[in-house]
Amino acid sequence: MAAKKNCQDLDLRPQLIAFIERFKAGSPTESTVFWVNKKPKELAKLYNDEYQSSISNGWFKRLLKDLGYGYRKQSKQLATGTYNQRNEQFAIITPPLCGVFQRETPY
Repeated sequence: MAAKKNCQDLDLRPQLIAFIERFKAGSPTESTVFWVNKKPKELAKLYNDEYQSSISNGWFKRLLKDLGYGYRKQSKQLATGTYNQRNEQFAIITPPLCGVFQRETPY
């Protein structure tokens, strides 16, 4: 098992930030609002598995706070269900959409 590392001693901060950036998302309406969809505990496990390192979830928790990132669980906002005329619905909207995507480019 790898020894615990001090992020400041090893200057791992840039590497940890780059790792967190892989899970970063942002608000489409607020350019300064960012979040990750993983908890610090999950980030630490993924990082430690990938880099065979031992960075604690506390480091990730502090780093996320320093960066101003919140946590947001991924969720589906649309209702699910069944619709008997689903195929007909797509047959109606598909031809107009195909025309939009098949326009010739001006060059």
